[in-house]
Amino acid sequence: MGEVVTKNKFENAYKSAERIVNEILPHIRKLEEERKRERDREKQRAIKNEIDKTRKEQGKLYRSIVNDVLEAWENMKISAISDSDLDMFIRPAGIAEAIACSLSFKTTQLRKAFHQLRSLQYDAKQDELKLYKVRKTIAFLAYSAGRNLIDEDFFKFAKGLLEKVKDKGDLDLVVELLEAIVAYRKYYES
Repeated sequence: MGEVVTKNKFENAYKSAERIVNEILPHIRKLEEERKRERDREKQRAIKNEIDKTRKEQGKLYRSIVNDVLEAWENMKISAISDSDLDMFIRPAGIAEAIACSLSFKTTQLRKAFHQLRSLQYDAKQDELKLYKVRKTIAFLAYSAGRNLIDEDFFKFAKGLLEKVKDKGDLDLVVELLEAIVAYRKYYES
């Protein structure tokens, strides 16, 4: 029974991700173009209100994606995550892309967190993985969230993944997942 609920949670997250990437984001872009062309102030205001409403919907879906993914993966080792889940996470119009285009903070902060993970990964290849350094990364992310440099949902997501790291293989997988988010974020930033 638990495996079915887990699968449903992850599939819900993927469907929400597809909706953000394939429906909501193109709608926002269309509205933004429309707003640029519009000369009437009243119509511009109406379009801005529609954009704000659509962005709120995107934010709700983003939160539900984070919650659903964390719940789906809650009771499993990170190395036990199925290839199909990883594929739904990384593929275009997947979870990583939806998270990347929904982030409400600067890419610089995402790159800083990712750089710390890459350093951990490098150190782990040279020597053994020191779990306290993984926990230190969680503390760094908490500091960033506390200063509103990263959003609370991303902190929750990254913390949930990092808490699952028990060995080098787990760390490598977390780095791959976050690397996909960084890559998609770079695309949306430009």
